[in-house]
Amino acid sequence: FGLRLNLDDIENMIKDLNFNNAVISNDSKLIIFLKSEDKKKSVNQILDKIKLNNSYIKFLYLNKMPLNKSNKINYEKLKSIFKRIR
Repeated sequence: FGLRLNLDDIENMIKDLNFNNAVISNDSKLIIFLKSEDKKKSVNQILDKIKLNNSYIKFLYLNKMPLNKSNKINYEKLKSIFKRIR
C-alpha cells in the first residue's frame, strides 16, 4: 500500500469497536477475519477507523477463529484459509 501497517495495532483498533477479529495481509490486501456473529454489525466503523482505500480491504467471516495449542489465534491457518478461497 506504500504504508507501514502494524497488524497488531489494527486488530486492537477493531477490537476496541467490539469486533472479534484477526488481521493478516499480503502484497495487495489487508484481510480482516471477523466472527460470523459480527455479520450483523456494520463494518463501516472499521473502515472509518482504518482509513485505507476500501479496495485494499477484504472481510472474511468465520464461525470460529482457528487457535493453536497455546489457545492463541493461528495466523498460519488463517493464511491457508485465505489462499483457498481467493
